[in-house]
Amino acid sequence: MPVIVDVLATDYHDQLYQRYAALRDEHPVYFDASRNIWMITRYEDVRRLLRHPDGTLNGSTGHSYIPTLATSDGELHNKVRSHVIPMFSKAVATQLEPVIARIVDECFARLPTSGEIDLYHEVIKCIPQEFMTRFLGFPEGSAPLWYALGDILMGQDPQDDSPTSAEVAIRDLDAVATMVQAVLAEKRRNPGNDHLTWLVQQEAQGLLTPEESTLFANCLTFAGVDTTINLLQHCPNYDIVESRWRLSHWARGYAALVIKA
Repeated sequence: MPVIVDVLATDYHDQLYQRYAALRDEHPVYFDASRNIWMITRYEDVRRLLRHPDGTLNGSTGHSYIPTLATSDGELHNKVRSHVIPMFSKAVATQLEPVIARIVDECFARLPTSGEIDLYHEVIKCIPQEFMTRFLGFPEGSAPLWYALGDILMGQDPQDDSPTSAEVAIRDLDAVATMVQAVLAEKRRNPGNDHLTWLVQQEAQGLLTPEESTLFANCLTFAGVDTTINLLQHCPNYDIVESRWRLSHWARGYAALVIKA
């Protein structure tokens, strides 16, 4: 089978949409040798499997080094997912809009008033990093390690083409998992107004066990930054006219944006 997508390759993001289109057209079931996994590439097939997961496994696949909601199955997965879903409703997201808008404005306000602007590092990465740090309630001192993990998971940084070794990746995964445990322990001692505090409060009420709250905390920690960064950095995800208007509005008075890709 030809290699169409290799997430560990340095050219992974080159012609990304064309590659996935080829997968959907020619390989509805594709074996990714770089990760030793099978991929289902067509929307309706994925939707059907998500609705009827009995024939698939999330965990025990060799890709569940750190236990998260995404690597759990069966009753455990269903219990935690059904309990936390209300915290991600449209109503909750609407309440968070002012916070997100303020972070976006802060990111643009820090940009230089002249010269080149590195939109990827100075805006696109900063928005989800800063929002999720506040939303989850991570101490500022823990943020650099968390952000470094996101770069590894994405496997891509436009200013750094050096490969990341498996040993470094495992080391950072261990370090972040340890950090999550430490932050949860701190939230149990000193609650705040954030999502990790809400999780440990579910433990106190007997609604989740510490293992179950850790499962979801790990999930948010690993997915909360890199997924959003990947979404924001690919302009085809936007309506071009709307995107240009928003950039112009946010930038307020900058004569030009020179985007380094």
